[in-house]
Amino acid sequence: MPLFSGITDEIANRLDDQWDETFSIVGKLTDVLDGLDSYAEMKGGEAEAELLKLDAELTERLRHPVASPDESLTPLAEGIRFEIAACYALEALYRDTVGHPEECQTSVELKTFPIFPVRDLPKATRDAALEKLLHQLDLDSGARDRIDQIVNNSRSRLDRRRSVVDWLRNLIDLENPDRSSVKSLFDRFFPWNPLSADDVDFFVSRTCFHWFLPSAKDFPTDSPQADFLKSIGRFRFRFFSHFPTFSSFECRDSDPQLLDELESDLGLTHSEAVRWLNSSVTIEPRGEIEKYLIHDTWGHMWQGDLTELGILYDRMESLIAPMEAAEHLEVDGRICSIFDLFHVSRAGGVKFDHDLAAGYVLEWTRIRFESLLAPIIAELTADMVEYQFHLRVPDRSHEFPSSSTFGTRPTKLDFAWVDLGYFVRRLGKSAQRYQADARLRKNLTDRLCLLIRRKYGKRAADSEAIRAGVDRELDQFLARADETFERCFSVDFSDRVHSSFARMFTNLLRLQYTLNQLIDEELRRNAPKTLDGMNVLLLFLARWFLRDPLRNFWDMDETVSKIGGPMLGLVHRAEKNE
Repeated sequence: MPLFSGITDEIANRLDDQWDETFSIVGKLTDVLDGLDSYAEMKGGEAEAELLKLDAELTERLRHPVASPDESLTPLAEGIRFEIAACYALEALYRDTVGHPEECQTSVELKTFPIFPVRDLPKATRDAALEKLLHQLDLDSGARDRIDQIVNNSRSRLDRRRSVVDWLRNLIDLENPDRSSVKSLFDRFFPWNPLSADDVDFFVSRTCFHWFLPSAKDFPTDSPQADFLKSIGRFRFRFFSHFPTFSSFECRDSDPQLLDELESDLGLTHSEAVRWLNSSVTIEPRGEIEKYLIHDTWGHMWQGDLTELGILYDRMESLIAPMEAAEHLEVDGRICSIFDLFHVSRAGGVKFDHDLAAGYVLEWTRIRFESLLAPIIAELTADMVEYQFHLRVPDRSHEFPSSSTFGTRPTKLDFAWVDLGYFVRRLGKSAQRYQADARLRKNLTDRLCLLIRRKYGKRAADSEAIRAGVDRELDQFLARADETFERCFSVDFSDRVHSSFARMFTNLLRLQYTLNQLIDEELRRNAPKTLDGMNVLLLFLARWFLRDPLRNFWDMDETVSKIGGPMLGLVHRAEKNE
């Protein structure tokens, strides 16, 4: 398939008959998940039993054998060797992406967050281990300089976030917060809110301010409180730009003086203040704090400052927009838009470059596939952070609730299906909007005709002929684009030849099962001390994916199986100076 051309993977491009039964089982799995209306329905009854049965079958079929931590790293490309060392250096900042529990303040009693274990190695131990890793990975002083720059850049982002949250912390008496002062601050964030002081609680770390609010269901259906809570609980794609919080809080709707004071006190531009405030304030359901707080703090905050995932998150809103006349993409070394696909001859005839158009559609699709994979990798690694609670505090595991059937595993396939399935369906719907919306289609023609008249002047003087030519070529272009979209966004598992999504989800399962095999079977049972460095693996997964998102997504399962164990073994031995 052209979208995955050049990618060597048994699922991406090799459609051997041996995969027929596997795809059939994956299809049955998705049928079960599609039949559930909520996460809560995944637990108990026939659906869960069938889910576990299919999961067991697919585990045996899809997981890779994994290398043990005692094995040496096979000869690796320089890029992988560099990322291993860089991720180890960045892990030194992990604790600072949330802060020590004693630095965090809250108005509610928390059970799990205060006891979540985060290692804190002595600086001398870490520095010596990094030098040993650089030597064993055969990286020169130039690599060390680049790693130092990466760490410094992350430190700078982290310091800026902390300064914003420190500024917020100073707006309230954290040592003795009374309900009236908490509510007064909340009113600055949400001036229109009808909640009472008893309805509002908070938690603040060193990097994020969390508002804990009741559910709309706690109030009468048509009450102002229920309407308000529903309004701030509605999901919108633009909230992805608030990464790593994904919050529905929009500071441009808050008390204007809040932004003005932040800009003035910290010397920020208006756009900087908006970006930092939106990404450092979030809202949590008060009744489910234990379920989400570790995930949203230790699971996600590091992703915002220690990786570049935010670049892809900023593009997530494009998933709900159709192709636009002037969206420029790089196709075969050339920067072009849909408008650039049209040419007007000296005689006034409209010509269209169909070969370049095919490449444009594939590039448009590729960019959006890369973007929608970002939250998949982010959630995958955040779930792996949750697993560390069950791993390190097993006697309190029952106090850490989860909506997932697979809540105590490193990865959760049911959540992966819900997320990936939703994004692909939403993207497919947006991509084909011209097919369903005549007014939108007319607006595209109008825009293209306007651009053509501006560019070609007298050649485009016959507006009726130009419009007829644009309509004719655009009809063909959109019809062919729709054929590509059908192949790329189909969720029909009975046709793996044409369903990019079927193969992407199957590959995601393969990555999850391989991670579960590595972490929960090989390392936990045979070399538990190597899991002290598990956050290095999380960083590696995110950063390696970002190097070439679509290509490395297909390769991550093989990469994890071959180097995951040896990498953590190497880290462990370096820290022990062995």
